[in-house]
Amino acid sequence: MDLFTQNSNQNLLPSGGEVLYFGKIFDEHQSQNYLHKLLENIQWEHDKAVIFGKQIVVNRKVAWYANGGQNYTYSGTTKTAKNWTKELLEIKKWSQITPKLNLILAY
Repeated sequence: MDLFTQNSNQNLLPSGGEVLYFGKIFDEHQSQNYLHKLLENIQWEHDKAVIFGKQIVVNRKVAWYANGGQNYTYSGTTKTAKNWTKELLEIKKWSQITPKLNLILAY
């Protein structure tokens, strides 16, 4: 499956979730602008995981943003969502064609 040339809104996870791909939504300038601002403004943190009963810090950095302080738990670690940034709210506003968007997990 080629995610970058596909331009339909079919569910890419037909079992165990829902991911819809809508194709290119921002032009090159907007994309570069959002990339720069998100890399700069997102509160990235090193991820933690429990492996064989021991908590470790992994190299991957993640950020968890959602409505109403939602929690996200995996590998024995619970994260509480941060408040939306200006840029994430702009992207979320665009996404209102899909009103189910209520969180963004970036990594």
